[in-house]
Amino acid sequence: MSTPTVPPFPLKELNELPGAKPVPRPAVTAQTAEASRAPHVGAATPVAPKPAVPTQVPQQKPPQPLTQAVNNANARLSPLVGKLAARTRSTHDLESPWFRCLIHGEIDSWKTTTACKFGTPEQVRIILTRGEDQLLPVVNQGYKYVKVNDASEFTEALTYCDNIWPDWAKHPEPVLVIDDITRAKDYVVSASKTYEAGGQIKEYKDNRKIFGVAMGEFDSMFSIANRKPIHIIMTALSKVVEGKISLEETVAPDLSQGIGNLVMSDYSFIFFLNKKKPFATRLLTAMDSESVTEYDEQQKKTVSYQRYYFARHKMPHELVGKGILKLYEPADLRAIWEKVKAAKAGKSVEVGR
Repeated sequence: MSTPTVPPFPLKELNELPGAKPVPRPAVTAQTAEASRAPHVGAATPVAPKPAVPTQVPQQKPPQPLTQAVNNANARLSPLVGKLAARTRSTHDLESPWFRCLIHGEIDSWKTTTACKFGTPEQVRIILTRGEDQLLPVVNQGYKYVKVNDASEFTEALTYCDNIWPDWAKHPEPVLVIDDITRAKDYVVSASKTYEAGGQIKEYKDNRKIFGVAMGEFDSMFSIANRKPIHIIMTALSKVVEGKISLEETVAPDLSQGIGNLVMSDYSFIFFLNKKKPFATRLLTAMDSESVTEYDEQQKKTVSYQRYYFARHKMPHELVGKGILKLYEPADLRAIWEKVKAAKAGKSVEVGR
């Protein structure tokens, strides 16, 4: 017998049809009630709605400048960047135990003696560029020296001074005196006037080229010398530089402008020896000036002008203006150096007068 199909509409409506036989409503029992509460197979289980999540809009970075992008790309490719980063230093590392000084003055102002007396004869070695009479004031002291006669000899002596005097280079405080740098400049400039081309010796016609070559030589040799663990003291003659506009003149080391700037930029102490003053107050440590009145032969009248004397010294910022060095000090470079070192260390040492 076939199973009757479930009517597609409620029993109440089915019983109300004309001539229809009443369809009995199934009895409700405990089992059927429990089954009605159980989930029907295939029926969809209601799911609680998920809370809405706010949509996060990513922030757009500003476009990188083209120059910066190129620089960053080149930095990743350049091996020099790593070397430069490894060479980064602090200004705390700039403190040097070596005294670098240039003293200038007129003839017979005791430049050689002042320079040599910075150390003992065991400490000091001298590169002599002039006649041996320069050393007569210290003839009985036993200082060792080498005399050079041209640019090539001066270059070799300065570059390889520690090879010329190997025992001296082992001293805890070796002192090299260059007496004098004015003559050495003349040697180098003279040698820079000629050059070799096609097996022939030719001469430069432009002085700018000559001094440019000379500056290159000085830069090369002093770059090597200044890296050596030694004290270096140079002497130089003074020259008078007249102002082109104002009525003034400056007494400065007798070096060309380019070579002078090159040499003196690496030296913290430039002093002037004024032989008109007593030995106890002869060494000028900073710029000074005086008014001069004299008869001018060209103008046939008496003129007045200002004369400046070039001298300077470099100090840490916190010591500037503290009067560590007086304007005029005794011509004793060792005492001045000890005074400067004591000031940097927070001590106080008075140089005798």
